[in-house]
Amino acid sequence: MVRTDQISSSPLSGENYLCFLFFKSASLNFFFRFFSLLLVLANGFSLLLFLTNSFLRVSLSDLGFL
Repeated sequence: MVRTDQISSSPLSGENYLCFLFFKSASLNFFFRFFSLLLVLANGFSLLLFLTNSFLRVSLSDLGFL
């Protein structure tokens, strides 16, 4: 004989499953945004270094050092 309080507290009950789905989608959304932000920051830093090196190379060649 199965009691009703055991059914409602089962790990696959509707409320627990919806909670699991919410946190799963929230964590996937967080990791997607986090790694997107890291990618944007890495690309921005790389672009900044490239432009700085290019500017220094052009400036030094204008002054006759290169």
